[in-house]
Amino acid sequence: MKLLKQVFSDLTKELGWVVFYGFLTAIVLMVFILIGLSYSLVASQDSAIRRFTENNITLTQLRSTTYNTAPKLESLFFNPKQAETLDEYYLDVFSEQGNAGTYVIMPGRCGYQQVILLLGVYADLTSFTRNSSDAVTFAVSYDKKEFAPHTIEFNGIEYPLYIAPADMEVYHPLFYMNASSGMLKNTLFVFSRDFHAIKEIFPSSQYTELQGNPYANRLIFQAPTSQDITRMRNVITQSTGEYVTVQTISDFLKSSTESGVRTHQTYLLFYLMASCVLLGAMLINIYRVLKRKLSEYATHHLFGAPSSFIFARMFLFVLLYHVIPLAGVLFIMSVNQLATPQNLFVTFLAVFIILFSITSVCYRHFRALFLQGLRRE
Repeated sequence: MKLLKQVFSDLTKELGWVVFYGFLTAIVLMVFILIGLSYSLVASQDSAIRRFTENNITLTQLRSTTYNTAPKLESLFFNPKQAETLDEYYLDVFSEQGNAGTYVIMPGRCGYQQVILLLGVYADLTSFTRNSSDAVTFAVSYDKKEFAPHTIEFNGIEYPLYIAPADMEVYHPLFYMNASSGMLKNTLFVFSRDFHAIKEIFPSSQYTELQGNPYANRLIFQAPTSQDITRMRNVITQSTGEYVTVQTISDFLKSSTESGVRTHQTYLLFYLMASCVLLGAMLINIYRVLKRKLSEYATHHLFGAPSSFIFARMFLFVLLYHVIPLAGVLFIMSVNQLATPQNLFVTFLAVFIILFSITSVCYRHFRALFLQGLRRE
């Protein structure tokens, strides 16, 4: 009780500075959390972009035309006798030997918030490594790892069910999803380079999302030739009456995303350096506050206060000094849905270790000065 009274007395003497320092520290710590969230998003997207550029990916986009029927387009694009159907085309390009890929999102299917089909080369463009020996690989989002069964059944056949990595993402320049955003929670991922197997597991007659031509909406190619592009345009235009534009991922990034990502990374680096400087200044401030009170601690120690009492008084002082900053951290973590037991434990453990270390340094300095003073006496 006596210890707490003395600690509160120490805080009262510093009340104005405690409040000012508390709000300043709370803002800086909250900035650290927000920078961490933002950097995680940028780093994840940057990793996905590198994966696309390293694989020389070409993007496509469907464009409406003034043509309404296929016969008007035949003379422009293909010989009708050699025309392929969409299914024939997809069976070839969404295969181990093919170089095309796409993904389709089916909301509220199979007991999950969503099912995401990643076909063709898209099956190998995420942070998850599929089992290449399987025609179809199933994985559940990381947030379901504690409750996910080991297998999943379709049409009476059981398939192994894997766990997607915590940093799972599905990247497309026009629509990017990653796990940290919450957009991939409670999700079943289906990876395959066997379009025939996908059609057997997910027949379009039972899944309305697969009716029509959903596979062309986010169609991509890995290092396509001019013949690949011409063939794709012929098939899609004949079947849908829409024209397809193509653009390499490198060209797309030069005109839009890449510069934005790099600018964002530069800002993050600046904010991170500024926050580190502020954090260093705050730690030095705590050290200076404790040093300023060493004479008072020495007086109490001289009149019989044991060493353990002095150390506890110093540590509780700096700990309570940070009540306002910790309250701010809790607030920003709860707002951003980060107030999980694990995150809270790590946060408080880090604060405890930092403050304990500063107190230990100051206490050693106090002991050295006190013993030096006694020797002089």
